[in-house]
Amino acid sequence: MFVSNVPGPSDPRESPDPRPQVLLVDDDEEILKFFGAALMDHFGVYKALDGPAALEILAQHPLDLVISDIAMPGMSGMELLSAIRERDLDLPVVLVTGDPKLDSAMQAVEHGALRYLTKPVAIEDLQNTAARGARMRRMAAAKREAFKMVSGHSGVAADSAGAQARFNKALETLYLDFQPIVSWSKRRPVGFECLLRTHESSLKHPPDLLRSASGLDRMNEVGRCIRNAAAERLEELPFGARFFVNLHHTDLNDEDLFDPNSALAQNSSRFVLEITERESLQAIADARAKVAALRDLGFLIAMDDLGAGHNGLAAFAKLEPDIIKLDMLLVRGADREVKKRRLIRLMSEFCAEENIDFIAEGVETRAELDALLESGCDLFQGYFLGKPNPQIRVPILDDKD
Repeated sequence: MFVSNVPGPSDPRESPDPRPQVLLVDDDEEILKFFGAALMDHFGVYKALDGPAALEILAQHPLDLVISDIAMPGMSGMELLSAIRERDLDLPVVLVTGDPKLDSAMQAVEHGALRYLTKPVAIEDLQNTAARGARMRRMAAAKREAFKMVSGHSGVAADSAGAQARFNKALETLYLDFQPIVSWSKRRPVGFECLLRTHESSLKHPPDLLRSASGLDRMNEVGRCIRNAAAERLEELPFGARFFVNLHHTDLNDEDLFDPNSALAQNSSRFVLEITERESLQAIADARAKVAALRDLGFLIAMDDLGAGHNGLAAFAKLEPDIIKLDMLLVRGADREVKKRRLIRLMSEFCAEENIDFIAEGVETRAELDALLESGCDLFQGYFLGKPNPQIRVPILDDKD
C-alpha cells in the first residue's frame, strides 16, 4: 500500500514537477505524515507503507532520494536497500531507525546507504540530509553523462556497494554465446568459441565485467562461471569439434582450473584454453609450468590475438601453443592490403612448419576470406562464417557464400 501527493500532471502537456522527488518508506503513517510535511515545500513526496510498495513506486516513477525505516514487517529497510541497488546503482538511500546499533550502521554504509539517521529525527537534519541526497543524485547523473560523452557508453556507479551489487547480478545472469570456428577445406566447424555475456546491462561489455571483477578481486569467480557454463553445454557440441574457452592470465593462479575432477578436466579433450597475447604472463609465477600442467590434463592451448601484443615471443615461449589465433585487426581488410597478406602468409607458413593450427579471426567478407585462403589459411572465425549465438549453430558453408 502506498500514497503520494505528487501524482503527476493529469494533462500530458503540463510540465512535470521540477522539484527533486523523494520516496518516504515507513510502516507508521504518522511518521510518513511528519516527514512529508517537513519536506513537501522543496520536494515532491511519494509515500509507501512497506518495501514492496516502495519498489512498485521505484519502477513507475523517477526518484532522486529514498528515506526508509529499517524495521518494517515483510521487507526490512536493509533488504529494500539491497533491492534498490540491484535496480539503481546511484539512487541515494537514507535509512532511519529507532534502535541504533553500530553494526547496523556499518552494514547500512556497506550496502550503499547515503546516511543512517536515528529517531527522533530533527526536522533540520532531515531537510539537510534530503537536500544533500538530491545534490548527490544530480552529480551522479552528471558523471554518467560526462562518461558517456568521453567513452561512448554509459557510466556506472563506482561506489563499492554499487559495484558489488552490479557484479553479483552480472554473475547471476551470466551466459555464453557460441561462435563457430570452421575449416574451409572440410566445410565444417572444428570448434566454437565460448563468449562471455550477461544480462546485467551496466556490465554487458565483457571488458567492463572483467575490469569490475579485477577491481573487486573476484576474477576467479568469473572464470569458474564461464568454465561451468561451457561444461554444461557439452552434449550440444558437434562431433569432432571443441569448445574454445578464454582464460584470463590470473586464472592460472586458480587451483580449480587444475582440479582433475572438474567437469572441464574430465572432458579436457573437448576443450581448447585460450590465453590472449595482450595479457601479461610476467606476474604469474611458474606460468610455463602451469601451462604444461594444463596440457598434461589433456587440454590444448591456444594463443589468442597474435599480433596484438608487444611481447609475443616471450608469451609464445611460455605457452608453446598448439593453436594460434591471428588478431582480427590484421585480418580486417586483408583483401585490400598487400602488406597484411604478406605477414599472414609468413605466420601461416611458420605455423605449418611447427605443426601449429592457425586460425584467422574476424573474417567479415567473402573478399577477406578469399585473400586469406590465398595466403595459406584454412581455419576461420568471424561474422561472415557465423555470428555469436546463445545456441550452438552449425553454419552452412559452400563456395557460393
